[in-house]
Amino acid sequence: MIVTDQYFEVGGRRWPTSELAGLRTVRGPFDPLTVRAVAASGVSLLAVFAALSFGNGLHALGPAAYVVMGAAAFVPMLLGVVGNRARPRVFELWGDYRGMSVRLFVSDSERQYGQVSRALVRAQEVARLGGVSAPVSSINPYAM
Repeated sequence: MIVTDQYFEVGGRRWPTSELAGLRTVRGPFDPLTVRAVAASGVSLLAVFAALSFGNGLHALGPAAYVVMGAAAFVPMLLGVVGNRARPRVFELWGDYRGMSVRLFVSDSERQYGQVSRALVRAQEVARLGGVSAPVSSINPYAM
C-alpha cells in the first residue's frame, strides 16, 4: 500500500489522489457464525420460555433441568460475543472515482484503517495545495 500526493495504491490498483472524492467509511457485515449464534440464542430462549409456560412450572423441575436451560439460553449468546470479538466487522474505505463509487481499502484492524484513511486525507490536502516539499511548521519565514 502506497499513499502519496499523486496516487493511492492498494493491491495493484492505483487511483490518482486528486481524482478521489467523497471518502466515506462503511462497516462490513457481521460474521455469519456470529449471526447464527445470536439467532440460536434467541430461538433457545424462546423455547425455554415456551416450555416453562406450558409445563407444571419451575417448582416441578430438578436441578439438572435448570443447568440445561441455562446452557441452552446462554451458550449461544456467549458464542456470539466471542465470535464478534474474534472476527470483527471489517472497515471499508469507499470513495467516488470518475463518477463511480469504488471500494478503495478494506481492513479488519481499526488502527490500520485509521492510519490509511488519515494518510489519504492528508495526501489529498497536500495535492490541493499544489504539493509541499516540507511541513509548513518547518518553514523559516525569516530565511533569505
